[in-house]
Amino acid sequence: MSIAAPPIAPTVSLEDILGEFCQHLEARNLSGYTIRNYRGAIKGLEAYLQGQGLNFLDPTVSRQIIRSYLANRKESGLVPGSINRILSNLRSFFRWLAAMKHRENDPLAGIRSLPKVPKRLPGFLTEEEAQRLVEAPTTLDPPVSSPTRRRYRRSPVVPLRDRAVLELLYATGIRLSELTGLALSDVDAGRRILRVTGKGNKEREVLFGAYAADALNEYLSVRGSWDKGDSPALLLNRHGGRLSPRSVEKIVGKYGRLALGKRVHTHMLRHSFATHLLDRGANLRVIQHLMGHASVVTTAIYLHVTPGRQAQVYQNAWYGTNGDRPPPTSSLPVVRQSTHVSEPHGTEESIVLTASLFAVLTAVRQYSKGPKRGVTVVALGKHELCRGLDRRSIGKSACALLRRGHVTQEHTREPKWPIYRYRPAHSRPIQEIKSPSKKRRPTRLKEEVEISKDPAIQSFLTYLSLERGASSKTIESYEYTTYKLLGFLTNGSKAPFDWGAVTQEQIRDFILSLRQAGYAANTVCQRIATLKSLFRFLTEEEIIEDNPMADGFAYQSAEPLRTTLSPDEIDRLLAQPGQLRKRTQVRDTAILELLAATGIRASGLVGLDLDGVHLNPDNPYVRVYEKGQRERTVPMHFNAMGGLAAWLLERKRLFPQANTQAVFLNSRGGRLSRQGLFFLVREYAAAAGLDRAIGPHTLRHGFATRMLRAGADLRNVQEFLGHASISTTQTYTHLTTDDIHEAYERFHPRAG
Repeated sequence: MSIAAPPIAPTVSLEDILGEFCQHLEARNLSGYTIRNYRGAIKGLEAYLQGQGLNFLDPTVSRQIIRSYLANRKESGLVPGSINRILSNLRSFFRWLAAMKHRENDPLAGIRSLPKVPKRLPGFLTEEEAQRLVEAPTTLDPPVSSPTRRRYRRSPVVPLRDRAVLELLYATGIRLSELTGLALSDVDAGRRILRVTGKGNKEREVLFGAYAADALNEYLSVRGSWDKGDSPALLLNRHGGRLSPRSVEKIVGKYGRLALGKRVHTHMLRHSFATHLLDRGANLRVIQHLMGHASVVTTAIYLHVTPGRQAQVYQNAWYGTNGDRPPPTSSLPVVRQSTHVSEPHGTEESIVLTASLFAVLTAVRQYSKGPKRGVTVVALGKHELCRGLDRRSIGKSACALLRRGHVTQEHTREPKWPIYRYRPAHSRPIQEIKSPSKKRRPTRLKEEVEISKDPAIQSFLTYLSLERGASSKTIESYEYTTYKLLGFLTNGSKAPFDWGAVTQEQIRDFILSLRQAGYAANTVCQRIATLKSLFRFLTEEEIIEDNPMADGFAYQSAEPLRTTLSPDEIDRLLAQPGQLRKRTQVRDTAILELLAATGIRASGLVGLDLDGVHLNPDNPYVRVYEKGQRERTVPMHFNAMGGLAAWLLERKRLFPQANTQAVFLNSRGGRLSRQGLFFLVREYAAAAGLDRAIGPHTLRHGFATRMLRAGADLRNVQEFLGHASISTTQTYTHLTTDDIHEAYERFHPRAG
C-alpha cells in the first residue's frame, strides 16, 4: 500500500505570507472591509487544506482540490454571490503567490471568468413610504422593555439624531460607511453640501435638501450634550463616540418595522434615492455622480426598477398618448404594499373589486351576444369568472360600468379603448375541435443503458456549476449530451474510458447519427457546442493532450421566420377559455392574458410567486426571474390585472392550504410546469383554429411586435423583454407581408 508523501514544509510561515499579502492589498489602497474578506476566504481554504494534510505552497494543490473546496462550501448553503467572491479572492492570492515566487505555478490561472450570479433588482420604497419612515423618529414612540432603554429613549437627542440619520440617507443616497465616516467639518450647511469619502477613498460632494437640513440643524443643537471629548464625528452614540455602522442598521431596521411593518435596510434608502430621482426625470449621469458610481453601467440598473417610468412608456404604447386610459381602475381603492412576502401585493378588497370589474365586463359582453339582451345579476353570477364573488360586488361593478358608459343597456356598444374590444366566439362547434397531438420525440441513438459516472464528465459538470455559474437546466442538458456521446463511443460498456483516444472521425459519426435520428439543426448545433466545451475543458485540465474538436466542426444552423399572431388571432386565442368552459377557465384566462400583456417567457410565468404580483390599479406589474436568474419588473394592463385578480380569488378557494408560493398551480396544487403551459397554449390555439405551431413564445413575439408598431423605442422594448443585448431585440422587428406591400406601393416609382 502506497503512503502519501508528507506536505512540503514552507521555509516561511504561512502566517507571515498572509501578512505580506495583506500589506500588498493595503498598498493597493483597498479598504479594511475588503482586506478582512480576503483574509477570511484564504483562512477558509487553509483550514480545508490542513484537513487533507496540505498547505498553500504544496505543488500538489491543484484546481481540482480548490474546486472540491468550493463545492463543499456550496453544499453547506453558501449563496452563488459568496462563492463568486471567495473564488475572486483566491485567484488574486494565488496569482500573487506565483508572482512572488512562493509557488512555481498558479493553479487558478486557467479560470477565464467568474461564475454568473443571480441578478436581483434592488428593493426600494415608494415616496409615501420613504416619507413615513424618515418622520417616524419624531412622530412615533417605539416600545421599550427595560429601565435602561426607557431612560435612553427619554433623551431628547435620540429621536433628533435618528431623524437626521434617516433624512441624510434618503436625501443624499450615500452608503452606510460614508454616513458613519462623516465629520463635522464635512458639513457645509450654507450650501447644503456634504463631503464624503467613498469606495477607494474617492472624495465627492453630495447635496441634501431643506428637510434634511432642518433635521440636521435640530440634531446639532442638542449634539453637545453627548459630546464628551470634542469628537470630530458628526453622528454620536450615547457614550460620545462615533456612531457605528451596526447601530445605524439597527436604527433603520427598527423604524422600518414600526412605520412600515416590513424589513428595511440602509441600502434600500440608497436605492429609493436613485429610483425617485429617475422617476422624476433626473439625468442618469447626474445620479451617477451623486451616488459615486465609477461606471454608469452600475447606475443603469435603476432604469429597470422604476415602475413609474416603465408604466408611462407601456401605457403610451398600449393606449396611445391622448390620455385615454381605462376608467374602471379609478374606482378601485389605493393599494397598500403587503407586509407578508407570502401574499400578493394588494389588499383583499382591491383584489375582489379588480376581479369583479374584469369578470362583469367579460361576462356582459359574452351574454350580450345571446338571444336575450338583458343581463341580470343572477345571470352574471352563473358565469365562470364571477364564481366566488358575492352578488353585491357583482352588482356594484355592473352599475359602475353602466354609469360610466362602458357597457350600455343593450350591451352592444364597443368600448373606446383598444384593450376592451369584444372577442368573438369561434365559428366551429366545440365538438369538432381536436386537441393537438403531442409532438413525437426523435428516436434514441442507442438503447438506454446504465452508464457508470465518468470522473472526467463529473469534473466538467462541477466546473459548469461552480466556475461558469450555469443553471440547473443547462447542466442537465450538458450532462445528457456528454453521457450520450460516452454511450455512443463505448457502446454501453461500463469499463473506464480513455478520453485521449477519441478521434475526429468518431465525433463526426456521432453528429451524423444525431441528424439521422431526426434532431433539428439547432439541436445539433447545441450538441456540438456542448462537446466543444467538454473537450476544451479536458484539454485545459490536461486530461487529454490534443483537442479533437479544435477546428473543422462548423455546422450551419437554421434561422426560421419567427411565428407571430395578428391582433385578431390573439383575440380569438384569448377568447377560448370562455368558449370551452373548462374547469380551469379562470386560471387559463389569467395565463393567456398575462402572456399577451407582458411578453414574459414561459419560465418567468411558471416561476412567478405571490410576492411578485403587484396589483396597484394605477401601476400594476409583476416581478419575474428569467434567464440567468435575472430579476425584472414588467407592467401589465387592466385585462391582465383583472384576470390575475380573478385567479387569485379562485386559487384561494380551490387550494386554501397550498404549501407553495407559486401563482399558477396544476390540478394537484403544485407549481404549473413548463410542459403543462406549452400544452395549454397549444390546446387553445387549436381550438381557435390557428393551424401554425403556437407556443408561449409566440405571444411574446406578438407583444414585442405590438409595442414596436405602437411607437415604443427599441431600448424600451428590450427592457420589457429582458434581453441582455439589443441585437436580440432587433430580431423581433420583423416585417409582415402587409408592411412590405405597403412600403413597396408607397415608395417604388413604378409600383403603379
